[in-house]
Amino acid sequence: MLEWILGLSGTGKTTELLARMRARSEAGKTSVLLVPEQFSSSAETMVYTALGDALSSRVSVQSFTSLAENLLKTFGGTAAKTLTDAGRVVLVRRAAEEVQDELTVYRRHRRSVSFCSLCADAIQELKTAGAPPQALLEAAGKQGEAGEKLRELALVYAAYEARLGRTALDP
Repeated sequence: MLEWILGLSGTGKTTELLARMRARSEAGKTSVLLVPEQFSSSAETMVYTALGDALSSRVSVQSFTSLAENLLKTFGGTAAKTLTDAGRVVLVRRAAEEVQDELTVYRRHRRSVSFCSLCADAIQELKTAGAPPQALLEAAGKQGEAGEKLRELALVYAAYEARLGRTALDP
């Protein structure tokens, strides 16, 4: 059963939610807490802290993407395989290599795993926020020299997107 808890900030929604999840867990039932991508880690910590080891194991904290992927795995569908975090890092490295002649600030870092990982995380956040590479390029242009890092990130992001070629590999 899907239930919505609506209310203004500070009205006790989280307290109510945790109380309901505790009661369900104590009754041997499971719960799914659906949260936006950026809150999944903090929500898991909150549930674990509030319910402890035994009870929190009956609560599954899922983002919209992970829930969709789990549903498609369980019930089937036309979902294509998606990139893993490691796959995203490799794709960022290839994208950075592709635009290396246009890079100055990030040119020497383009092969670094940690740089590519950070860049992949940034691209994922930008995609989640609905910010396309062109928007970054425009914002970078308004910053002058201070926008060089943003411009280079936009170039890598654009090459990353071009490599995906409108596939479903990166949700």
